[in-house]
Amino acid sequence: MIDTQPLHQVLSAIGSQGGEKAYLEMVQKVHAEVELGHGLSEALRSYDDIFPRSAVQLIAAGEASGTLPEVLNRLAGHLEKDYAARQRFQAILVYPVILAVSALVVGVLMIFFILPSFAAFFEGLSMELPLPTRILLFLGRVLAEDGAWVAGGGLLLLVLFAWLYSVEGVRYAVDRWLLRIPVFGQLKQETAWMYLLGTQAVLLESGIRMDMALELGKEVTENRYLQRFMEKTRKEVLGGSTLAAVLSGCPVFPAMLLQLVDAGERAGRLEEMLQKAADYCRLSAEIHTQKMQALLEPALILVMGGIVIFFVLAVAVPMLDSMEAVGM
Repeated sequence: MIDTQPLHQVLSAIGSQGGEKAYLEMVQKVHAEVELGHGLSEALRSYDDIFPRSAVQLIAAGEASGTLPEVLNRLAGHLEKDYAARQRFQAILVYPVILAVSALVVGVLMIFFILPSFAAFFEGLSMELPLPTRILLFLGRVLAEDGAWVAGGGLLLLVLFAWLYSVEGVRYAVDRWLLRIPVFGQLKQETAWMYLLGTQAVLLESGIRMDMALELGKEVTENRYLQRFMEKTRKEVLGGSTLAAVLSGCPVFPAMLLQLVDAGERAGRLEEMLQKAADYCRLSAEIHTQKMQALLEPALILVMGGIVIFFVLAVAVPMLDSMEAVGM
């Protein structure tokens, strides 16, 4: 749209399309700033919680070079790819969450509603109860007598873990560990490098200097380990090292992509090769996501079935044993 219409008309058209109140207010304020003669990048700086610094700097470079329409189209394509990838990766969590909530609901119903009605009967039996029954009876007693303490202790642990994760050193160690764990760690590596390399490609293609692109690009990942490594990369590139040489020292950078980065630097086509590397990471991450989903579904069904069988055995077995004892 911006290819054929002035920017202020485009913003006016976007604001008239409707949507959430907060979104419309933001568009209207940006539109007002642009009409007063301010640049789009300057107007967007007030919304750093919505627009990352890398996107704002990219728009500023487009404004300075007179290529804003091309830059915005490039940025839009990049953001659309990233959004679609995030949606696919989040979709894998829907099924496990549904099963986990279902298991929790079944457990709560059994412990608080079904089992108490049988508790006196089970405890009055002159026979040893099965282990599942003893476990559920114990949990029922603990939650009935000390439920408030258990809930308070669980909440305290959550607060403690959240506080520990906010400590920079702890978060760095945890984020590094998350990139190295089997299966899931590889997926996190691929998604992180997909965002990092794709952002670098867009920034460099738009005329941003390498050191500034590395500084801005590190913000697209929340992983502290990768953020520190990208900062180290920026300093070493400023010192004269090549990007490929620095990335070769990263234990979580896919070795296959080093050849692409090195070839891009040698041929003067680094932006193109970084985009190819990002596309490779996106495809690989999607394949791993599909494989994980294919493995998770039957595994979670088995877990759910095991939980249901555990509860059924906890109630049915002692009842059958008591009926056999009476029949004898």
